[in-house]
Amino acid sequence: MKGITGRPSVAVIGRLAYYTVQLRRPEDGWSRLPELSAGARQAGADLRREGTPVRFVRAIFVPEDEACFHLFEARSADEAREAARRAALPVVHVVEAVTGPGSPAWAAGKRGRAGLDLDIHRSGGSN
Repeated sequence: MKGITGRPSVAVIGRLAYYTVQLRRPEDGWSRLPELSAGARQAGADLRREGTPVRFVRAIFVPEDEACFHLFEARSADEAREAARRAALPVVHVVEAVTGPGSPAWAAGKRGRAGLDLDIHRSGGSN
């Protein structure tokens, strides 16, 4: 799409993917999870203002397993990791999430552990 100046009006930023950032349990427990998530959201907004397309999507907390993941949308794991660093998240590791046939990881053939195809089911809810 061309703007009035004849240049593209929308910048091409590359294909975005989802990355999960697994968090280490904070020393004071998970009571700060809302604060950690707010920091992740702010870090994503700051990076976008600086020209790096990173967006905090949501936190996923699994109390039974004492596990917490922050989901980011970004061009690379490094960009998601930078958002986590800026938010001072206690990171265990960062990996790309395979969300289904339209995701870059799916297209690249990364279909789960041991090369198994994942059966992806979508609920009627929003992401």
